[in-house]
Amino acid sequence: MSVQKADNIKAAIQCNDVQTAIGLIDEFLASGFNVDSPLPYNPKGFENNWSLIFWASLCQTDEILRCIVEKHRGNVNVRDSSGYTPLLLCAFHGKFQCVKYLVEHGADINARSNFGESLEELVLRKPQTSDKDLELREYVQKLIRNT
Repeated sequence: MSVQKADNIKAAIQCNDVQTAIGLIDEFLASGFNVDSPLPYNPKGFENNWSLIFWASLCQTDEILRCIVEKHRGNVNVRDSSGYTPLLLCAFHGKFQCVKYLVEHGADINARSNFGESLEELVLRKPQTSDKDLELREYVQKLIRNT
């Protein structure tokens, strides 16, 4: 698979260009790439060998996650080389909409990274800089209390 195609997908996601990202993902997966495989040329220790769903977890909206999970049957509990799941990643980065989407689609809220970090720990240690951060913190605490 083309490193350039993977880089174009990453760039579209990072720029929150949802429609371009979805089109590139559809094309990439139609060429035979496995949705849960790490993207080409993710050097060891860099980006932790992330598959598409990890990149989508960094987007401002859940639209790309929807494409990967619902259309392409991406695994919401796939792990990277450090044991992080997409849920842990988007929670750490404060992507509340993505956290909710992943939880609603079966993400394991009790998952821990290889370093022992839990969803709650990652969210609680993040500084609250906005109302969304507080909303995410309250949502995660409620999830944990109800399990």
